[in-house]
Amino acid sequence: MGCFQSKPAAAAGAAETCAPNPTSPTYANATVGGSLGAPGALSATSASADDGHGETIKILLLGPGESGKSTLLRQIEIMHDIPTSDLKLYRTCLKRNCAQSMQVLVEQATLWGYDFGEDEKHAEIVANFDLSNETAFDRTMVTAIQSLWDNPAIKKAFARRSEFWLLEAAPYYFSIAENLISPGYKPTEMDIIMTRVVTTGITTRLLDTKHDHNKYILVDVGGQRNERRKWAKSFEGVRAIIFVINMADYTNILYEDATVNRMVEALKLFSTTVNTPMFEDTPFYVVLNKRDLLETSLGERPLSVCESFADYVSPFAPAEGYPSMSGEDIDIDREPRMASPQEVDHAVEYIKGKVLSLVHSGPLERVEVFALSSMRRAEVQPFWNELTDTLPSRLQLN
Repeated sequence: MGCFQSKPAAAAGAAETCAPNPTSPTYANATVGGSLGAPGALSATSASADDGHGETIKILLLGPGESGKSTLLRQIEIMHDIPTSDLKLYRTCLKRNCAQSMQVLVEQATLWGYDFGEDEKHAEIVANFDLSNETAFDRTMVTAIQSLWDNPAIKKAFARRSEFWLLEAAPYYFSIAENLISPGYKPTEMDIIMTRVVTTGITTRLLDTKHDHNKYILVDVGGQRNERRKWAKSFEGVRAIIFVINMADYTNILYEDATVNRMVEALKLFSTTVNTPMFEDTPFYVVLNKRDLLETSLGERPLSVCESFADYVSPFAPAEGYPSMSGEDIDIDREPRMASPQEVDHAVEYIKGKVLSLVHSGPLERVEVFALSSMRRAEVQPFWNELTDTLPSRLQLN
């Protein structure tokens, strides 16, 4: 089962998955608990190896779907010089990400009755694109995507993206569409980081640190609802948990359920996990992720649009009010408002407080909260350094 799997009946409800090919030699041993991991996964045998020096510390990486936890893991892998094992797989996934993103936008624009004008034929090409056929992603498809991305109907649908599910990196995929059909194209490091690969099953990494003798086993478990039943299989032997929350999710809806706000889901999931009796003494490293996207989101809509943040009052709210982001009142030609650094900091501190208020069992000191963007190496590196510097002492291993 590769990245191109099946054409959805509706693009927005597609099985948005880019999983490794189980027939590829690269992934022949990349299984843990019988489930396929993501690119570069280590086998359970490799992950449990110990050379007799230091401790082997198992860390669980949790969070809802599209929180960015797999991107965080990918950054940590790159920092540890773990090679990207299959560039072809990433190229395939990027094509699917690109095609599906435009397919979703065309579907929504059609649903709302927007006129594609001279791009009607291009809209048909995208709407009828077969997501199961990678070779169909050709010059004709790329031309259609590029033309539609400049079309007012697609711009208006994109401006209303909080009303439906869409991959957050859609603009990035459209910007590299031309590269994806180049015969000599090799995904860049940023392309790899931006690739949306749904974590299915349990993915395990073994990492050595340069400054101590400890080894760290990072276990990434799928975050979408249908994957969470597998979480319990990974709980045994866990010494710490990294829980990832997408701060920009306060404006988004779940892929699995369009009636549920993703931030509401994330906070409920965190509350359930952190207050589980078996974890009441477990160190938690909460990553409030996608600070970069929060800057854009806060410029357009206040935190208070999310029911979990209904009591938030921003001292930085624009005097003229926030721009309309739904219905026919959207102005697609206006310059987007970006939140100031002070506005972002204020919102981040509020979200931190909300997260910590959900901890009802065990000492509050066991929970540390970090705000960063997993897309930025300069922000992930200090977080990982802090974790590996402090966790051994918190576990009384030193």
